[in-house]
Amino acid sequence: MNPSPGINDGDQPSHQPLIALLRLYMPALRARLSDMHEVDPDCVDDLLGAFVDDSAIQNELIQDFWNCLIARVDTFVANPSTMEPAVVVKAGIEPRDLTPALVEANDEVTEQAPAEEEVAEEEVAEEEPVEATSPAPPAPKKKKPEPKAEPFGIGWEQVVVTEAVRRMYAQCEKESRTRVWEMFKSRVVVMPLDQPKPVGYERMVEQFEFESPFNMAAEIVSARKMFSMTLGQVLDECPRDGESVQDKADELEASLEADLPGTPSAIYSFIVGICSADAERLSSVIDIIDDPPDVWYQDDLKELMAALMATPLETAFAFADEAMKQKIGSVEMEEGTLRQRFSDVLHDIEPDLKLLKLVKSFSKRMKLNEDAPIPESIAVAVYFATVAAMIRTGKASMSLSEEELVAKIEEVSDQPFVDAETQALLEDGMAFLAFYDK
Repeated sequence: MNPSPGINDGDQPSHQPLIALLRLYMPALRARLSDMHEVDPDCVDDLLGAFVDDSAIQNELIQDFWNCLIARVDTFVANPSTMEPAVVVKAGIEPRDLTPALVEANDEVTEQAPAEEEVAEEEVAEEEPVEATSPAPPAPKKKKPEPKAEPFGIGWEQVVVTEAVRRMYAQCEKESRTRVWEMFKSRVVVMPLDQPKPVGYERMVEQFEFESPFNMAAEIVSARKMFSMTLGQVLDECPRDGESVQDKADELEASLEADLPGTPSAIYSFIVGICSADAERLSSVIDIIDDPPDVWYQDDLKELMAALMATPLETAFAFADEAMKQKIGSVEMEEGTLRQRFSDVLHDIEPDLKLLKLVKSFSKRMKLNEDAPIPESIAVAVYFATVAAMIRTGKASMSLSEEELVAKIEEVSDQPFVDAETQALLEDGMAFLAFYDK
């Protein structure tokens, strides 16, 4: 077997162009999996992400491509019937099966050659004798200009985001913060850049050994904050109307044409994706500083909701702000009470009202805090679940009208990530409202 160039053990730079190429074919691969193989649309991106990241598959694809390439070249040279006749003759190729056109072209060149020599001899004979000199070197053959690669169209947005990502990666490597980098790459910027959907919450918990959804979400918050700070520094150094923007854009363009020399393989395809994205998408990445992105998919929310319901209160309350922690500390309760899970408190037929109030306050503060370690939509769902539980006990104090409250509870109940038991609690709350003594 002919070895392909640049293939060694491990993740070598030769994989980088392959990954970039695969990403260009993502839409076609998605369609093939959905239409031909009838893969669940919600699972297609997970499957493709695993396919692209599999180093064994990468090695096989590179070897397959190399074997196919040399086989095609050998076949092409051996059977050049599709080439221009003059090209075949000029290249000195001796095909196994000359077509009539090639035979004719070969004969023409053979017949013309002596005639040209005779003309040259006649011209020399007519000239006056000259002193002997060294023969002039043959004129160099003109090389065909190589086709220019399609330019990336590097602008200010690509320059700024690329530099921020490089610095972010370098800082995470220096501080051994692998989790933060992975959360940044797979949750903070994956949506704005339209990258393949990353693996889901459950697989990430298993891979990085997160103890709870709050731990994973806290790492995502850390990743967003770190990137916002890094991006802010780059924006200060490279304003949109700065004199150095064009120079930096030209440098990045040249680096891309040279296959990003010195770029770690871990961020190669990431940088290519950034430079291939349009300015509008990259602007949404830059807006992360002032407008934190939604980093959760619907599948994530369903898994997170289920994980939250199974989480002890004391684990969740550890992520509360200081004011909330003081409020929790002021409530008298027996030792071990906070070891109860969210589901234990919410779905108890005779719940502890003190715990319900703490869960309600906690979820409300989570909703209002943009750096909260749980998604806002889940915080809202938990808040109205506690309201429904209080209504069911006949001990709720409400600031909303009955119509407004029913509309809010119905909206939460219709969310696809809300589990069946919590949906039943919300429906009970709406049913009890009709008999509630306001």
